[in-house]
Amino acid sequence: MGTLTHAGGIVFKCVDDVPRYLVVTAKTNASHWVLPKGHLEPGETPEAAAIREVREETGILATIRRPVGALHFQVGDEQVRAQFFLMEYQTEVGKGELREKRWCTFDEGLELLTFPDTQELLQEAHQLVATLIRVT
Repeated sequence: MGTLTHAGGIVFKCVDDVPRYLVVTAKTNASHWVLPKGHLEPGETPEAAAIREVREETGILATIRRPVGALHFQVGDEQVRAQFFLMEYQTEVGKGELREKRWCTFDEGLELLTFPDTQELLQEAHQLVATLIRVT
């Protein structure tokens, strides 16, 4: 499996009892929609990295509810192993990076997200959210 290199968040908030999920454009290719994530800093826990990366990339402060899953992929010479957490929106704390961000319904998120493994993570997160807020 390899060492964990990245952490990220599947951030949700409820609008009129409907969960919405935060997606962002990729740093290197703005035509791709992804979940916010980034490198773990030395000595940083995956949870702390996920909270920091979501805040840095989107300007949103969110709290971790539970782990969702991990993705493994190659970017150039780097093997990426990213742990994702289900995170609940708390507040806006800044502008974030110069990327487009969007709050999507589950179906919109599935359509927007570029990569199949990321879509699968959103499906897992959506099932967890349903148990947390009792919606279908």
